[in-house]
Amino acid sequence: MKDEKKKTGCCSCEKDFKEQVQKTVDEVENYTAEDHKKKEAEVDAAFAEQQKK
Repeated sequence: MKDEKKKTGCCSCEKDFKEQVQKTVDEVENYTAEDHKKKEAEVDAAFAEQQKK
C-alpha cells in the first residue's frame, strides 16, 4: 500500500477532495452581491429558530 501511495498519490480521496474544491471555487467565481444577501438571509433564518430556544 505504501508503494502504491508513492506512485499514484492517495486513493480516490485526493481526487474527490480536488473535485470538491474545484466545485466550490466555480460556485464562488459566479457569486454576486445579490447571491450573498440571499445566503445571508437563509443563514439568519436558520439560526433565528435556534436563538429563540
